[in-house]
Amino acid sequence: MVDYQKLQKLGIKKITFERLREKGVDVKLATDLIVGAVDDQYDTAVLVSSDSDLIPAIDWVRFRKKRKVEYIGFSIPDEENPKNSTNPLISLIAKTDIKRTLVKSDLQPFIKQ
Repeated sequence: MVDYQKLQKLGIKKITFERLREKGVDVKLATDLIVGAVDDQYDTAVLVSSDSDLIPAIDWVRFRKKRKVEYIGFSIPDEENPKNSTNPLISLIAKTDIKRTLVKSDLQPFIKQ
């Protein structure tokens, strides 16, 4: 928890929170999926991403290399800003062999208070 009164005394009048997203992660994940399948590094890939750009790589490893892909999605509502809610993608659910959805209570034990 940040002490906002101390920040105000330092002359800070405005605080902006931004949700950061890394660039190129989807390409790295797709590469790892394909290279791992070609090199026989896995029988089942576990994908923890809701990026539909990965579907071509998922299809390739499933149908060309006969590997299984497990999709881990998240269903976490943001009551303050519903646009920031996280939901699993139907397209990834449809394209993977094993599907799991984690909800807020699943993650609570791992959140530092």
